[in-house]
Order: sequence, then C-alpha cells, then structure tokens
Amino acid sequence: MITISLCMIVKNEENTLERCLYSVRNIVDEIIIVDTGSIDKTKEIASKYTDKTYDFKWIDDFAAARNYSFSKATKDFILWLDADDVFLEEDRELFKSLKSDLTLQIDVVMMKYVLKRDESGNILNYFYRERLLKREKNFKWHDPIHEYIDFIGNMILHTEIAVTHEKVGTSSERNLRILKKLISTSTDVHPRHFFYYARESQDIGNLEEAENYYLKFLDMKEDVFSHYIESCIYLANIYINKNERKKALQSLIRSFEYGPMRAEVLCIIGHYYLEVKDYLTAIAWYELALSLKKPDITWDFILPEYWDFLPNLELCHCYYMLGNVNKALEHHNNTKQLKPYHEIVIKNEEFFNCISK
Repeated sequence: MITISLCMIVKNEENTLERCLYSVRNIVDEIIIVDTGSIDKTKEIASKYTDKTYDFKWIDDFAAARNYSFSKATKDFILWLDADDVFLEEDRELFKSLKSDLTLQIDVVMMKYVLKRDESGNILNYFYRERLLKREKNFKWHDPIHEYIDFIGNMILHTEIAVTHEKVGTSSERNLRILKKLISTSTDVHPRHFFYYARESQDIGNLEEAENYYLKFLDMKEDVFSHYIESCIYLANIYINKNERKKALQSLIRSFEYGPMRAEVLCIIGHYYLEVKDYLTAIAWYELALSLKKPDITWDFILPEYWDFLPNLELCHCYYMLGNVNKALEHHNNTKQLKPYHEIVIKNEEFFNCISK
C-alpha cells in the first residue's frame, strides 16, 4: 500500500484545525504542519496529531510556504489541505479505498473541492483540484496568492472523493493586498491575477473595481485556467446589482464565446426572462439547460442543482403560469424525485394535491 504525507500551512487556526486533523486521523501516514506565525493555540492543537511542526516566516507568498511544507514530506504521495477543510465520513471511506488501490503509476489524484452543501448535505457548489501528488515528481506551487500546481502532462486519476471546505471568516482584504502588490510590481503578471483581483474586490463590495478588472481579464483571452465563464457570471451579477439588466444579459451571452454552454448560465438567463414574466422564453432556456449533460471531468465550478433540480422547479412554475398544469405537474414530479424534502417541493406537492381534488 502506498503511503501519504499530509502537508498543511496554518496561522491562527485554533477554531478549525482540530476538526480538519481529526477528519484525516488514520488515513494518512505523516502530518506536516508549517506554521507561519500563529499567536493562538494552533501549535498546541497540531502537537496532538504530529511532532512534525515547522516555523516559516510569512512573506506574503502562499506558494513559498506550501513548497516549504512539501519539502518536509517523506512518504509516497502528498495530500494538501487548508485548516478549514474536512473529509466527511463517506469521503474518508472512499479515501481509504483509494489508498489501498493506488499505485505509483499515478502522478496526480483529482478530488472534488466542495464549497457549499445544503442542509441535507447535498453538494451545491464544487470544482476539481489536484489534491494528492506523487512526491518524487517534485511538484511546485506557483503564485503568491491563489496558488496552483502545474500538473498537466502527468498521469492523472479523477475521483469522486470530496474535500469539504467549511470556511470560517474572510480573507479578502489580505488577498487583495497581495494581489495589488503582484499586479503593480511583478514582471510576470498573469491574466488569472486580474480575475482573482476582480473576485476579491466583488467580495468586499467594491463593484466598480470588480467590473473593471473582470472586463480587463475577459479582454486578455490568454488564460489557460477556466475562469472566463465564471467571470461572465460574476460580471452579470454586478450588473444585476446595479439594475443594468441588458448588460447582465449581454455578459451571460458572452460566456458562450469561451466554451460549451453551461447549465448555470442558461438557468440565470431563464430567470432573467422569468422575472419579466416572459414565460415562453424562460421555458426555452430552462429546457436547454435540462438537455445538457453535466460534464464528468471539468476544470470549471459545478453547481449541480442547475443541471436538474432548479430548471425543473422553474419549469413547473412557468408552465403553470401559462395554464399548462400537466406539464407543470410533470416537472414537479421530477423535482420530487430529486429533492423530495425540499421546502418548495413540499409546498408544491400540497398545492397540486389541493387543486386536484
């Protein structure tokens, strides 16, 4: 069986680190903790799980800190996590099975990175990340913020194992500071830096700055990362917030320039027409969303509800408003199959039962 080193960089994570380390108990063979300047109980918590804790002077460079953590690993593969990441029990079991079967023929293992779940634990937002890496390949992190590993060209295994991100607090101000310095002083500014600067600006409510940098990013057309469609959606949200509906629609339509149609975009367009009670046009977009197959492998974020549940829910509403009760009921039944305990589904069930009497 292969062996695994967990490598983490932490700072003042006393509120989340225990939860993370407890979730990986007995599934990794070595835990490397690199502390970048904690003044709370982070190190004390780490010491309960490992004696391999190292200090690293913080230099506003996440890649440098992560590379230092990787340099301390001694096992076959390296797993990396943030302190606010966890493995849920079902994913722990999947991870154990992977560990039993994994061979050194594989260089990189991709896992889901779950950003949001509903109250029942269903995944609402995720994307794939390079989560487990063969140590002897000597992979390196790049970029001081929103760091990444260039793993293209290696033997990659895609899995359905999920790491769940349970974020506590916000770090947008810090991220913006690092990004601003990078954009203004670096000789190697990459288009993705503009995307992340825009997104962080949007997160703190600086919509004018965000709009400006999303547009700069979209005009570059050089990024190998799949942020273009995401940018069009975020830009549309800004325009909606400013009540500039036509610009919002134009931004969503623009996303079609950057790759195959996405159900997330189509449903937002459907909602655009639903809001003005143009039900026939809304139906066309929602039906188109349902006709798409959710990609098995993608670098983009995925909002699973937008590929099945949400369009069925909205089609139920649209068809009912047009007087087509049979079609409305058909789509309601689809939502029952998908999420029988959803609050709106339960209310719709009561409604259809009432009108059928």
